[in-house]
Formats: sequence, C-alpha cells, structure tokens
Amino acid sequence: MKKTITLISTMFACITMQARMDLTIETTPGELKNVMTQEQIQSVEDLTLTGGMNKEDFYFIRDQLVKLKSIDMKQIEVDTIPVKAFFDKKLKSIILPIHIKYIDENALNTNARIYLTGPYPKRAAYIGGISFIISNDNTYCKETENGIFSSDGKTLYEAFQNHELYFEEGLETIETYAFVDSYLYDYRFPESLKLIKEHAFYNIFWDQIIGGFYSYPDPTIIMKAKVPPILGKNAFVMNEHPSEYPLSVPEGCVESY
Repeated sequence: MKKTITLISTMFACITMQARMDLTIETTPGELKNVMTQEQIQSVEDLTLTGGMNKEDFYFIRDQLVKLKSIDMKQIEVDTIPVKAFFDKKLKSIILPIHIKYIDENALNTNARIYLTGPYPKRAAYIGGISFIISNDNTYCKETENGIFSSDGKTLYEAFQNHELYFEEGLETIETYAFVDSYLYDYRFPESLKLIKEHAFYNIFWDQIIGGFYSYPDPTIIMKAKVPPILGKNAFVMNEHPSEYPLSVPEGCVESY
C-alpha cells in the first residue's frame, strides 16, 4: 500500500509540473504570436522575453496569455510601454525593460509588483496608480522613505504619498509628474533645489488635518532655496477645487519668488 501511495504522489507531482509552463523566448517586434505554440499560449505562467517587441506584442500578451502570472522583459529592446498595455491584467510581477524610455496612459493599471531595472522612464500622468520597486541590480535609481530618486539623490522622480515630506540637501531637480494626485500638507524642500519641471505637481490637493482638541497650522510648502527654482510650464496644477495657502520662503527673498 505504501508503494502505491508513493507512486500516486509521484505521478501527481509530474502532472503538476507539466501543467505549469515557464518559458524563455527570443522574439522580434510583432512576431511573438507567431513564435509561440497554441499550447504555450494557453498554458504559460512565467514568461521571460529577449529580443524586441512592439505595441502588437503587448496587446497579444494582455489579451491572449490568459494564465500568465509573471513576465520578465528586462532584456527586451523597446522604447515604450503602450496605452493600457497591462490594463486589468491579473499578474503577480512585471520586470520592466532596462532601456525603457516612456510609459503611456494606464499602461500598468494592474495589481502586479512592478520592478524597475534601469533609469526612471518618462511617463504619462496616470500610468496606473502604482509605485515601482527598485530591482536589486538597479544602479540608476534608489528608494528612500520619501520616494524614488536618481542614485546620486539629485533628481526626484516619484514622491510617495505622505502628508509630511522633508527632502534632504542635494536634491536639485523635481521631475514631471513626481507629485501627481498628491495631498499636500507640509512639504519642505532644500536650499539645493534648482529646477521643478513641467507638471511636477499635477492635480494636487491641499490637505487639512483636523483632529480632537489639537490645532494644526494651515498646509504649506516650505522652500529653503534663496534663489527660486526654475519652474517648467504648469509646474503646479491644482485640482478642480483649489485653495490658497502660503508658500514659505527664506527671509528677505519674498520679492524674488
């Protein structure tokens, strides 16, 4: 009886291994659907891609690979993650291409863990409401409690949602959409800040903290730079119900601002 149970367990393990399909495929732009067999299309769960991709390949992955759980595109040569590339795709993890340059609207609207392997790409305002995870081998970016920065700390790419953010000296540039949909209450920027790019603060909300017997000051942005940072076009875009709150600047620098 013991041998029979062992045999059945072994057979079940083999069936389970066969049911799960892990693939590594080299492809060229537009050809992914042609290099995969029907069995692979229906069964693949973990997919690693090398070579090149285009928009057609992304939508093929989204719409046809129904059992896909994770995808590794680190070594893929592609410039853009297109509109709604992984929209509502039930994935566990996505490893982005190391050389990706742009992420379009709602491209990453998924609950997957998304790993950034290279430089932080340019992006549309709404790429899916996610924060990237910096891969262990990423030498271009770093993560702190405040957000994602260039490895030298000079550029802020993505600020994390928090009522209070105090940025350290050395920060020089705030990138486009770094503060998209942020609830501002007490944000403090260092003297080293030189440039705030276009739409850096996009669709921002002033947040008012209310609580018990305590009195809280009005929300504010504190600038420590004596020379005002250069502002890109529409660097500050309030939500549809804007309010006016003070911008705090160094003593004697009001006229400069």
